[in-house]
Amino acid sequence: MTSSVAPETGAEVTAEIPAVTEHAEQHSAAAAKPDKPVIGAQSAPVTLAEHSRQWAAQARQQWTPPDLWEHGRPPLKSTWLWARHGQHLPEDEAVRNVSRVTAAIRLPFRALCLYLDWIFDRDSRVVAAVVLVLVVIQAVFHPFF
Repeated sequence: MTSSVAPETGAEVTAEIPAVTEHAEQHSAAAAKPDKPVIGAQSAPVTLAEHSRQWAAQARQQWTPPDLWEHGRPPLKSTWLWARHGQHLPEDEAVRNVSRVTAAIRLPFRALCLYLDWIFDRDSRVVAAVVLVLVVIQAVFHPFF
């Protein structure tokens, strides 16, 4: 496409624009494509060894106990709210109801364990708890002693 407008000054420089060929477009598209598969792509090929490593890492993460030395456990209220709202679950209401029911079953046992942890936190509490348990056992098994 040529222009019939003459340059305003004689000092203007015109440059040639290289023609884009089909081969150049394919080569530049291949260069722009990433070498690694897209994260989260379901069709990305994974070797058996890589799949095994990922599975083992997830299993270690799931079954490694928390660092109780540095970080305490969350309170019962946050545990109940986490189970009740179920942001970690799919949008299926049946699954969320199961989560609520199992949390309601687990919560009293967790509370008992947290109270036992509180008792064993101090020697005076342990002594008081042992005396209380012995008095209850004495009253139940030997009521007339």
